Amino acid sequence: RLTAYEFAHDDVDGECCLLCHSSAAGDWVNCGICGEWAHFGCDRRQGLGAFKDYAKTDGLEYICPHCSISNFKKKPQKIANGFLQGSTVSRPL
Repeated sequence: RLTAYEFAHDDVDGECCLLCHSSAAGDWVNCGICGEWAHFGCDRRQGLGAFKDYAKTDGLEYICPHCSISNFKKKPQKIANGFLQGSTVSRPL
């Protein structure tokens, strides 16, 4: 059974919040990495902006807790002077 919110917002399409697993109406945000939907209010992480910051087209991109943990574990390689640090690739002079 679709709620009035889902009729009005067909982009949610009966999805469940990836955090609380409910399809209740609320402030839905879509993860920019995995594409999953979540209620913004279910994400209790420190440092998140306000919902309105993520709801704007040119605003912040929402990244769900699962994806932000995955991305955090992948340590970015440091680049100094245009070259990867610690790189073992030898280059001819």
